[in-house]
Amino acid sequence: MMLMLVIVIDLVGGLFYTTITGSIALAFWFLMGGVLERNGYSRWYYLGLRVVAALFLVPGAYLAASRINDTTSRWHGLLFTATPAIWTVCVILSAIWVLGMAAVALKYGLEAWGLHRRNRKSIPCEQEKQELFDCICKELKIPAGRIRLRQNYEVITAEFMGVLRPQVLLPVRDFSREELRTVLLHELVHYQQKDIYLKYLVMLVVVIHYYNPMAWLLSRAVNRWIEYACDERACRMVGGAAAYFRNIMSVAESTRQKEPHFTACLVEHKHELVERVEHMNKVNKRKKKSVVAAILFSCIVAASSSITVLAASDGLARQYVKLVERTLVEEELEVIEEKHDYVEYTDDGPDSGIAVEMGDIEQCSRSTSIIGWTVPASTVKMTDTFYVKKGQSINVNFYQNSQMDKKFKVGIISPAGGRNYVWANGSINYGFSVNTSGYYRVFVQNDNSAAIEIEGSFTVR
Repeated sequence: MMLMLVIVIDLVGGLFYTTITGSIALAFWFLMGGVLERNGYSRWYYLGLRVVAALFLVPGAYLAASRINDTTSRWHGLLFTATPAIWTVCVILSAIWVLGMAAVALKYGLEAWGLHRRNRKSIPCEQEKQELFDCICKELKIPAGRIRLRQNYEVITAEFMGVLRPQVLLPVRDFSREELRTVLLHELVHYQQKDIYLKYLVMLVVVIHYYNPMAWLLSRAVNRWIEYACDERACRMVGGAAAYFRNIMSVAESTRQKEPHFTACLVEHKHELVERVEHMNKVNKRKKKSVVAAILFSCIVAASSSITVLAASDGLARQYVKLVERTLVEEELEVIEEKHDYVEYTDDGPDSGIAVEMGDIEQCSRSTSIIGWTVPASTVKMTDTFYVKKGQSINVNFYQNSQMDKKFKVGIISPAGGRNYVWANGSINYGFSVNTSGYYRVFVQNDNSAAIEIEGSFTVR
């Protein structure tokens, strides 16, 4: 149960921070990317989308926020603290997320299975096509046999697919030599750019962040810019944009298919092809820009978006802390009410004959820790030291899993070694006031003749 609490809070927190980070980065890149494209840095726009896709998967903001929470007092150590209300909401959100993710993954899985069944019907190409394919592979310095060339009666446009066994798949039809060279160059450039890896990466983003419209926008943007980047490189090898798109246009006269996820296609539909022609015309009208200028501009965009992400992360953290403080009000009132039912004692340590053991804890946040101890008879079990400031309190919320009729001591050990404790029977919810800053411990002492099992948490507030 304790491990599940940690996993659920980390899962929801990591997802929330990561989806916010990726969304802000993508929105910023859309805004600034237009400037990049207008100034002739379209290639850098495409590379930036790769970075944005990675930000949807790497929980950098979440790890940074956790580190700040654990090492500073910026959010009072309350970030990712699990109150009962927050725990309930996180469990519900986690269940919904898993079900939705499974549905999207199933959709992609069925699409992959359909492609697999279709590709089993593929046949070898004619000798002339294979020879031209091998010649182009040699020209592009692709090892012989690395990529297979096949054709299929169910394929309506040329496709590149596969990671472990990459292949170019052609429709069964006649091509002129110029058309075939253009088609094969286009698909092999996809291989050189590693576009299929980016498509798989974006599919993973969509599966994980299916609830976020920005993830779907990223998928569409990547599919579009993969083709733009491929066109720019392939045009130079064919002899210019006019010849390149003339050959593609003649091949794609009747092409229309759904947005591909597992393949890099020559063209999806005529409207998309028109957009690519317009993009290439814009590229050709601009002068070649300095790489240094492109790097500087990209760094400015990255720095600006990072500052925005940091500001948003801090704002989200503050809202979470407010939520924790609100949901803790009822619990704190219970602690205050129950405090009058206990008598707080002090001593300098356990009596002789009482064994001392260290107990493990599971840290949920800087402020809240979970324990699950078996305390043997005539034994005191205590935590490692943790820092508490003057004016804070250490609130314990423990209960017994067995031997409910057995009384036990629960308390804190001060930096000077003195102990403050109360007697508990069955369960306890109590707050110890801290009058001196320093390193404290929490302990449970079992003076009975049989072992007891204690579970619960303690929180520094």
